[in-house]
Amino acid sequence: MNLNWPDGLGAWIGAALLLFWVVGAYNRLARLRSGLVVAQAVLETHLRRYVTLAEEACAMAQHPQESGLHGAASQLTAALNVVRLRPMDNGAGAALRAALGVLEQAWQRMLDASLPQEASAWSDQWHQITVRADMAREDLSRTVAQYNGAVTEFPAVIVAWFFGFKPAHPA
Repeated sequence: MNLNWPDGLGAWIGAALLLFWVVGAYNRLARLRSGLVVAQAVLETHLRRYVTLAEEACAMAQHPQESGLHGAASQLTAALNVVRLRPMDNGAGAALRAALGVLEQAWQRMLDASLPQEASAWSDQWHQITVRADMAREDLSRTVAQYNGAVTEFPAVIVAWFFGFKPAHPA
């Protein structure tokens, strides 16, 4: 069977198919990146609850300055603000993880210096936040893995390169 297409029609069809594929690949990458930003925002919400709890504990503790809790909460807030501006930046994620570690250490020092009943109530609240934050962190990690897979697979990597999609690093 011989198709007698007008001159150039095959090229136009090929170009249209390529254009549709590029638009589809771009939309997929944009959707995955958007999901990553949403997952990061959910995690941020839970991490900000640590800050709120730390500030409440500082207000109620007898000697909060000895634990460094207020400063650690401020450090975590600053790191969260940077991650909000650059959610896929590895340096911002590393700073956030470091700030969270500092807050956890200050929290433990504050608990060690508190009365047992206060420490118990605060520990329960901390644990509830931790469970939710861990679930949000796992969701973020899955989302980052999907996004990074899409950004690095061939032939979508060409579209990712052309439009500036870069691999993400979880916070």
